[in-house]
Amino acid sequence: MAAVLQLPPHPTKYVLDSASGNHVMQHSANAYLSFFAPLLLLASITTAPAPAAAKPPRNNNNRTEKAHRNGRSALTISTGWKIALDASDVGMKAGWQSNVPAAATGATVPGYATPDHSNTRIAWYWAPLDVPAEWKGQTVRLVFHAAAENAMIWINGKLIGEHVGGTTPFDFNVTKSITIGGTNLLAVQLSGAPGDPIGLTQPVELISHDEAYIARSYPQTDGFGRIAADILLLNTSQSTGDATLESRVTPVQNPTHIVSLSNQNLHVTPGENVTQFFSTVKKSEVTLWSLDNPSLYRYHLAFRQDSDILDTIDSVVGFRYFAFSNSEKSISLNGVKLQLSAFVAPPEFSAPGPGKAEEFKAYVQAQKQAGFNVLLISAPNPTLLDIADSEGILVVEGGRPALIGARHEDEIKSLVARDRSHVCILGWQAGTGSKELISSLIALDNNNHFILTGEHNENLIPPGSTTPITTPATLLPSGH
Repeated sequence: MAAVLQLPPHPTKYVLDSASGNHVMQHSANAYLSFFAPLLLLASITTAPAPAAAKPPRNNNNRTEKAHRNGRSALTISTGWKIALDASDVGMKAGWQSNVPAAATGATVPGYATPDHSNTRIAWYWAPLDVPAEWKGQTVRLVFHAAAENAMIWINGKLIGEHVGGTTPFDFNVTKSITIGGTNLLAVQLSGAPGDPIGLTQPVELISHDEAYIARSYPQTDGFGRIAADILLLNTSQSTGDATLESRVTPVQNPTHIVSLSNQNLHVTPGENVTQFFSTVKKSEVTLWSLDNPSLYRYHLAFRQDSDILDTIDSVVGFRYFAFSNSEKSISLNGVKLQLSAFVAPPEFSAPGPGKAEEFKAYVQAQKQAGFNVLLISAPNPTLLDIADSEGILVVEGGRPALIGARHEDEIKSLVARDRSHVCILGWQAGTGSKELISSLIALDNNNHFILTGEHNENLIPPGSTTPITTPATLLPSGH
């Protein structure tokens, strides 16, 4: 069960609203109570004064007392990859999880095992993992940003874990399975149904940080410069201690100009810890994201104690707000009614494959010049969403149409969890999913975006509602 962080009252950033019992930002209490009500309700139930100061958990394995922690480091595993197809499924018995067969050839990662996906059922990948000696005493995770379709992972012949689903990230704590300061062998077996695209379709990384780290950050914004970040901290030690979260907001186009600094004191317990972290950019520093002026900000989060940085994570956000007029059946952005014109992305952009940023950018720019402003896409490459953020085009995202049942619903939920902070997101395509799926999407997204349902997206659930209405025709591409 997740532990909820005990948050001591902040001397200047937060006050207790006597009417509601909620902790709110002192300079905008009423606005926070209305916009972030669900988060503040949770905070009001679970917050409590912190006990006397205590040192946070330290990973003292092979670490001297004077060593300082400097946050997160990452290595992309981009070279040395080899691949072998396993049409007869003999690799496991032949010990491929521990040794690279002579028949293995060089491979490109990210990439597909074969170009046409037609006859590939099982493929194996191998790569050397050279772990820096400076990472001694740190927690090390192996991160796959996507691996299609079903994955089994070994390090030095030891099974690390398995994963099902080809479009979203997953990771494993490999601290006890690797040799720090030496070379390790990573082996990956990928499998799928006939015709499934098999491959390591997104980057693979090694990440190091403290044993207490930021496992998830979900920053939500509005049109008034406010940020509410839903944060999951994972403490893999058995120790408790005090620490601090710090946020810094800077315009992407002017990274040295700090427009917001905030901090929050925490008491961290073993296992999962959840908290909500509020920040505000003053009105004079806010430029709203729009289709004509897609202004973006970098949200930097640091998890620290004293001079030690336990972990850091960065997100790109924008400030904007949607509204829906039931009488006019229209959607507005920042108070301006949108003249929607939707198009469907070609299959190569919907597939969970390696991205070509320049190709994606040229395509999005061409569609904007042709008068389109809404992209409908299934399981997009994350690079495409980054480009939609920066180029100013709206996205309605769904799972891959070839998937059915629980597999389809699981993919949609995973995609929402991955992409919900992108400012370009207008809504989600739930298809003919169950009522349970709709409820899950609303909960995952805090009901901030539109949800399209039905075989052809014919129904729409506006933000703040659970009742579907007829989708405006302009939100559907021609032919629907």
